[in-house]
Amino acid sequence: MKGALPVQLNVQVNNFATSDTRAEVTYSWDKVENCTNAAPTGCSKFNRTRAQHTAGNFSWWMAAEYGQEEEAWHKLCSSLASNHTNLAGGRGVAFYRWREVWRAWPSHAAAEGTWQESFHLADDDRNGVVDRDEFFRLYRLHETLGAMERFFTAVQESYPNKTGLLAAIGQSTTDTKKAASEGGPRLTPELWAGVLEDFVLRDRLPGGIRVCTPAPVMKPWVFAHTVPMQISPGMGTPAQAKYVDHAEALGLVGGSFTALARLWRGRAREITYGHVPQANTESNLVFSTPTATKADFDKGNSLFMGIRDGSLSMSFGPINCTTDSSVPMEEWMSVAWVYDAEAKEQRLFLNGKTVQTCAGVEPFQGFGKEVWIGKSHGHSSNWVGELDNIYLFPSALSNSEASDVFAASPTWAQPPELVIRDKTDAVEMGSAGDLGMDGSSFTVMMRLLRSELQEDSMNAVYTIVGTPADNSLEMVVWNGSLGISFDGQRCASAAHVPKGRWVRVAFVYNAKGQELLIYQDGRLAKNCDGVPPYRGGDKRLWLGRSAEAMDGGIRAWRGAMRDVQVLQRKECIERIDATLNRSLADEHEGLSADLRKLTFGGGPLRSGQSQKPGPVRSLLRP
Repeated sequence: MKGALPVQLNVQVNNFATSDTRAEVTYSWDKVENCTNAAPTGCSKFNRTRAQHTAGNFSWWMAAEYGQEEEAWHKLCSSLASNHTNLAGGRGVAFYRWREVWRAWPSHAAAEGTWQESFHLADDDRNGVVDRDEFFRLYRLHETLGAMERFFTAVQESYPNKTGLLAAIGQSTTDTKKAASEGGPRLTPELWAGVLEDFVLRDRLPGGIRVCTPAPVMKPWVFAHTVPMQISPGMGTPAQAKYVDHAEALGLVGGSFTALARLWRGRAREITYGHVPQANTESNLVFSTPTATKADFDKGNSLFMGIRDGSLSMSFGPINCTTDSSVPMEEWMSVAWVYDAEAKEQRLFLNGKTVQTCAGVEPFQGFGKEVWIGKSHGHSSNWVGELDNIYLFPSALSNSEASDVFAASPTWAQPPELVIRDKTDAVEMGSAGDLGMDGSSFTVMMRLLRSELQEDSMNAVYTIVGTPADNSLEMVVWNGSLGISFDGQRCASAAHVPKGRWVRVAFVYNAKGQELLIYQDGRLAKNCDGVPPYRGGDKRLWLGRSAEAMDGGIRAWRGAMRDVQVLQRKECIERIDATLNRSLADEHEGLSADLRKLTFGGGPLRSGQSQKPGPVRSLLRP
């Protein structure tokens, strides 16, 4: 049957069998035509705005639930997809099966739009099938709609009228009279596509204006510690543990709360005390109340959040919530322990997802109990690991809110002042993969001080960050200016870096737009396009050191660094400056006597004066 139906179509199915059975009636269409007049009886016109809004919510849910477009396709579509004659290779989901994809979304029944509208929106080529590429575009729809909203908001702020916008794009017309009769010059589809691509990939408006992408939003926290804490075998020491506060002061007593940490769990080593071997399995404490007594434990007034026998665990005394499977070894994890007082449940979060929920748990009542991070002082342990980005929130965070915390936090930080005289003072930061710099966007920001003893010449290269194994990544001062290279592709600024004072510096890589940006004291010093992502993998990065050249051209840093942060995202200059300007007064303070000696010459530092920072990742490896 083809064509428009003038009246309602009634289909009657009769069952002549002796038992109940089920019949499924499917319907489809060959094409969708524009409605020139009123919609036919029983139909409504396709509302693209409504369909995009609903499909955008569906897209947001898929991203939160599955994390990757390939995973979403596998879970939602792979079993429903089949080969179709109107597909040039590959597989797709036909119209009559799309309803099953749509129904996987928990909010589909309450959605304003329908599954038919979402199919029509996704089926770009109108062949009656949603293939992988079309599904991937639907998966990213929430990002596209968000980018469009940010684009038009930014355009309105930067260009009050369209004439200024068109002038910035470079669009002109020689036929002024015709342009005026048509309401002014118009953009060609090609120009418009280029404008949108430049904004989506590089946050850049016409005319080169850069827009700061909104940062992940964090709820108010009561405690934060973003400097790495190393945990190594032996008796607990203050360096391996940190007192936080009493439980009630942190909002842990009687209400909802969330604890978060980036955690690296090494393989336990066998240790011996009093010639008695210690077991290789134990509880890895992240947050705990070590002063709680056995009576406190029995009453549920002791707190544990960490790893127990290899599994993620959270307990209020004997009330324990533990994952069924073990957590990974020797890799970084994003972990959260959540207590929801309203739902009376404990939730365990690992790398973006809730992996365990335990219901019927009354609120923690450990009033007056001391809360500590890490290994308790005096506690013998064979735990090898590291903690970073440790937070406490007085509320139950959702999965997306917990993910935003980790996205906003540095993957590595070294706030204390670090004086470097030669390569022996350099600090190992970790592998490119651990730092989030393997194939992805990243930002490395810091305050930098050049010694007067540095040379400004074509043959003098001083390393800020390097890979001593092969020099595949180098952030340097070369001939007195900042520069960065990926596997030999160099991006060098022409702005001179002054000596003897603190300079705000940032190296930003945008993987999506394949763009390198170098900032110096709040200004863009250099940008380089067409740079493919750095594939560092397990290569070790060092602060202040690379592989020194035989001719002495590439050298260790000489000077000082402070407020060093590594982020696994491209950061805009407004937030870079906001971060580095928190200690702006330090720029104007006089240099310490030891740093002045190094900066201007005049002898070595005082003997016995340690300039080494706290724990670093190189100390974690056996």
